[in-house]
Amino acid sequence: MDKNILYIGIELEEESKEILKKKFGDRKGWKVYCRHMTSVFNTKGTELNDYETKWFKANMGKKIPLIVSHYGENEKAAAVRVMCSAPCRNKVRHITLGTNIKNEGRPVDSNYILEWTLTEPLILVGTVKTWYRKK
Repeated sequence: MDKNILYIGIELEEESKEILKKKFGDRKGWKVYCRHMTSVFNTKGTELNDYETKWFKANMGKKIPLIVSHYGENEKAAAVRVMCSAPCRNKVRHITLGTNIKNEGRPVDSNYILEWTLTEPLILVGTVKTWYRKK
């Protein structure tokens, strides 16, 4: 993978971001995200497999639906689990809702949420996108 790529994922449309914010609300002392679902984070030596390469090439820039199925949080982060057609290397496909500033939460902490609660399904829309490292 190009070393300048930070990650590939699905960026939510503004309307979908607002749906998440309205449904799951702001938390005092938390930084709100509700931005995207990461499919592949580019760490040193990350390479896409054939399926990922073909899928991202065929769908880059296209809008795809994401269906919210569960809500979860830990002491550092809150997120929703999602279902979608995009490949995803995370153990749990999710969108970070926010992080707890007091507990030094970071978006990566959403990967460590262990308990998820079934929630009313929500249909969100996002665009397949590549994010690049800042130079």
